[in-house]
Amino acid sequence: MRIISAIVAFLLGLTLLGFGITQLNEETEETYTVETEGAEDAAFTLITDDLIDPEAGREEFTIESEGEYTIIEARTYDIEAWLGDLAHNRVTEFEESDDPESPSRILAEYVDGETDAPNPEGSDLWVSTDTVEGDTLYSWDIREESGDWALLIYADGEESAPATITATETHTFSNTAGIVMTIAGGLVLLLAMALFYWALGAPRRRRKKQG
Repeated sequence: MRIISAIVAFLLGLTLLGFGITQLNEETEETYTVETEGAEDAAFTLITDDLIDPEAGREEFTIESEGEYTIIEARTYDIEAWLGDLAHNRVTEFEESDDPESPSRILAEYVDGETDAPNPEGSDLWVSTDTVEGDTLYSWDIREESGDWALLIYADGEESAPATITATETHTFSNTAGIVMTIAGGLVLLLAMALFYWALGAPRRRRKKQG
């Protein structure tokens, strides 16, 4: 009976140790796509620099679109002054989730207003202007000048501006389960060895008692 118990303990220990080592060697990170919530159709999209966070490694995002559009960079207050009462989407924040089961979100707010939009091309308020087409991975470098910065995106002032902004985030998962199973497997193997030793020594102990 002691031999059987030792064999069972030995097999259990090997199983726990194997599962533990497998857990330790598996990927501990998963990357998710974070999407925009709250945007509606509008001729302009304003993206504030609150969306980026260099310390968190979040310095780029993807602007999703099928057609051609223009990206303007300028001071936030200059873009807001130019927009005035025009309807637009305002992408303001990356809301990070601590729970992998509940994904993070990029928050957007639709600001209702006038839809008869002028063409912003040529305004002296803009610091840079770039015309692109299709999905664009935008890397936003923090300017040395102080103050708040923003992007203004538009198609041609009449069609809806791209408002689907996505970013990626990586969740790192703890290997606690793998560590626990590896330690438990090692301890059960030690117990199995002790049971083997006890079982093999039983006949000698009986002979000593009989002698």
